[in-house]
Amino acid sequence: MNESRQSLSSSEKYVICLMCIIAGLYLILQTISFVSSKSKLLYSTDGSIIMNRNELFSLSRVITTIVLNFIGVVLFIKRKPLGWAINFALLSLLTLLIISILYSNYNSPDVTMVIGLFGVLTLIMGIVFLLFPTTRRKFRVNGTWISLSIALLLLLLLFYLFLQ
Repeated sequence: MNESRQSLSSSEKYVICLMCIIAGLYLILQTISFVSSKSKLLYSTDGSIIMNRNELFSLSRVITTIVLNFIGVVLFIKRKPLGWAINFALLSLLTLLIISILYSNYNSPDVTMVIGLFGVLTLIMGIVFLLFPTTRRKFRVNGTWISLSIALLLLLLLFYLFLQ
Protein backbone atom coordinates (compact mmCIF):
# COMPACT_ATOMS: atom_id res chain seq x y z
CA MET A 1 0.00 0.00 0.00
CA ASN A 2 1.21 3.51 -0.77
CA GLU A 3 2.72 5.20 2.31
CA SER A 4 0.72 8.42 1.83
CA ARG A 5 -2.54 6.42 1.74
CA GLN A 6 -1.94 4.38 4.89
CA SER A 7 -4.65 4.66 7.49
CA LEU A 8 -3.85 6.23 10.82
CA SER A 9 -2.49 3.89 13.47
CA SER A 10 -4.11 3.64 16.89
CA SER A 11 -1.35 5.77 18.45
CA GLU A 12 -1.94 8.49 15.84
CA LYS A 13 -5.69 8.34 16.50
CA TYR A 14 -4.92 8.71 20.21
CA VAL A 15 -2.98 11.92 19.49
CA ILE A 16 -5.84 13.26 17.34
CA CYS A 17 -8.44 12.45 20.03
CA LEU A 18 -6.23 13.98 22.73
CA MET A 19 -5.76 17.19 20.75
CA CYS A 20 -9.52 17.43 20.06
CA ILE A 21 -10.28 16.92 23.76
CA ILE A 22 -7.78 19.65 24.67
CA ALA A 23 -9.33 22.07 22.16
CA GLY A 24 -12.81 21.19 23.41
CA LEU A 25 -11.82 21.77 27.03
CA TYR A 26 -10.29 25.14 26.17
CA LEU A 27 -13.47 26.13 24.30
CA ILE A 28 -15.74 24.96 27.13
CA LEU A 29 -13.72 26.74 29.83
CA GLN A 30 -13.60 29.97 27.81
CA THR A 31 -17.34 29.80 27.17
CA ILE A 32 -18.04 29.22 30.86
CA SER A 33 -15.81 32.15 31.71
CA PHE A 34 -17.74 34.46 29.38
CA VAL A 35 -21.20 33.20 30.33
CA SER A 36 -20.58 33.34 34.08
CA SER A 37 -19.35 36.93 33.73
CA LYS A 38 -16.12 36.10 35.52
CA SER A 39 -14.30 37.51 32.55
CA LYS A 40 -13.57 41.20 33.05
CA LEU A 41 -12.20 41.85 29.57
CA LEU A 42 -14.39 44.91 29.04
CA TYR A 43 -16.03 47.07 31.65
CA SER A 44 -17.41 50.53 31.79
CA THR A 45 -16.47 53.33 34.16
CA ASP A 46 -17.90 56.85 34.01
CA GLY A 47 -19.24 56.31 30.51
CA SER A 48 -15.97 55.01 29.04
CA ILE A 49 -15.23 51.45 28.08
CA ILE A 50 -12.04 50.04 29.58
CA MET A 51 -10.24 46.89 28.43
CA ASN A 52 -8.42 44.81 31.03
CA ARG A 53 -4.94 44.04 29.67
CA ASN A 54 -4.47 40.84 31.72
CA GLU A 55 -7.79 39.44 30.51
CA LEU A 56 -6.89 40.38 26.93
CA PHE A 57 -3.57 38.53 27.21
CA SER A 58 -5.31 35.53 28.74
CA LEU A 59 -7.87 35.51 25.94
CA SER A 60 -5.13 35.79 23.31
CA ARG A 61 -3.31 32.78 24.81
CA VAL A 62 -6.51 30.72 24.76
CA ILE A 63 -7.41 31.70 21.20
CA THR A 64 -3.86 31.03 19.99
CA THR A 65 -3.88 27.60 21.61
CA ILE A 66 -7.28 26.68 20.17
CA VAL A 67 -6.40 27.86 16.64
CA LEU A 68 -3.01 26.12 16.68
CA ASN A 69 -4.68 23.00 18.04
CA PHE A 70 -7.23 22.83 15.23
CA ILE A 71 -4.61 23.61 12.58
CA GLY A 72 -2.36 20.91 14.04
CA VAL A 73 -5.14 18.31 14.03
CA VAL A 74 -6.18 19.05 10.43
CA LEU A 75 -2.59 18.95 9.19
CA PHE A 76 -1.93 15.79 11.24
CA ILE A 77 -4.92 14.05 9.66
CA LYS A 78 -3.56 15.06 6.24
CA ARG A 79 -0.18 13.59 7.32
CA LYS A 80 1.72 16.86 7.02
CA PRO A 81 4.95 17.26 9.01
CA LEU A 82 3.81 20.70 10.19
CA GLY A 83 0.83 19.01 11.88
CA TRP A 84 3.24 16.72 13.69
CA ALA A 85 5.38 19.71 14.76
CA ILE A 86 2.41 21.74 16.03
CA ASN A 87 0.97 18.81 17.98
CA PHE A 88 4.36 17.97 19.49
CA ALA A 89 4.89 21.59 20.56
CA LEU A 90 1.40 21.95 22.07
CA LEU A 91 1.55 18.64 23.95
CA SER A 92 4.99 19.54 25.30
CA LEU A 93 3.80 23.03 26.28
CA LEU A 94 0.77 21.74 28.15
CA THR A 95 2.87 19.08 29.87
CA LEU A 96 5.37 21.69 31.07
CA LEU A 97 2.58 24.02 32.23
CA ILE A 98 0.83 21.31 34.23
CA ILE A 99 4.13 20.15 35.76
CA SER A 100 4.93 23.73 36.81
CA ILE A 101 1.48 24.10 38.39
CA LEU A 102 1.88 20.78 40.21
CA TYR A 103 5.32 21.83 41.42
CA SER A 104 4.05 25.16 42.73
CA ASN A 105 1.28 23.37 44.67
CA TYR A 106 3.53 20.58 45.92
CA ASN A 107 3.22 21.61 49.59
CA SER A 108 -0.55 21.20 49.62
CA PRO A 109 -1.34 17.88 47.90
CA ASP A 110 -4.99 17.16 47.24
CA VAL A 111 -7.20 15.48 44.65
CA THR A 112 -6.24 18.02 41.98
CA MET A 113 -2.67 16.76 42.27
CA VAL A 114 -3.85 13.28 41.24
CA ILE A 115 -5.86 14.72 38.35
CA GLY A 116 -2.82 16.77 37.28
CA LEU A 117 -0.56 13.72 37.37
CA PHE A 118 -3.07 11.80 35.29
CA GLY A 119 -3.12 14.69 32.81
CA VAL A 120 0.67 14.75 32.63
CA LEU A 121 0.82 10.99 32.00
CA THR A 122 -1.85 11.29 29.30
CA LEU A 123 0.06 14.10 27.57
CA ILE A 124 3.39 12.28 27.85
CA MET A 125 1.82 9.24 26.19
CA GLY A 126 0.81 11.48 23.27
CA ILE A 127 4.36 12.86 23.05
CA VAL A 128 5.84 9.35 23.10
CA PHE A 129 3.42 8.25 20.36
CA LEU A 130 4.54 11.19 18.22
CA LEU A 131 8.17 10.18 18.73
CA PHE A 132 7.64 6.60 17.52
CA PRO A 133 9.96 5.96 14.55
CA THR A 134 7.05 4.72 12.44
CA THR A 135 5.07 7.90 13.12
CA ARG A 136 8.05 10.13 12.37
CA ARG A 137 8.69 8.19 9.16
CA LYS A 138 5.05 8.36 8.07
CA PHE A 139 5.00 12.14 8.61
CA ARG A 140 8.48 12.59 7.06
CA VAL A 141 9.74 14.26 10.24
CA ASN A 142 13.49 14.88 10.21
CA GLY A 143 15.82 17.01 12.30
CA THR A 144 14.56 20.20 10.67
CA TRP A 145 10.96 19.51 11.70
CA ILE A 146 12.03 18.54 15.21
CA SER A 147 14.02 21.79 15.47
CA LEU A 148 11.00 23.74 14.20
CA SER A 149 8.80 22.04 16.77
CA ILE A 150 11.20 22.90 19.60
CA ALA A 151 11.41 26.50 18.36
CA LEU A 152 7.60 26.68 18.32
CA LEU A 153 7.54 25.24 21.84
CA LEU A 154 9.98 27.90 23.05
CA LEU A 155 7.99 30.63 21.32
CA LEU A 156 4.76 29.41 22.94
CA LEU A 157 6.46 29.21 26.34
CA LEU A 158 7.59 32.82 26.00
CA PHE A 159 4.09 33.76 24.88
CA TYR A 160 2.53 32.01 27.89
CA LEU A 161 5.04 33.24 30.46
CA PHE A 162 5.42 36.85 29.43
CA LEU A 163 1.81 37.62 28.62
CA GLN A 164 0.45 37.38 32.14
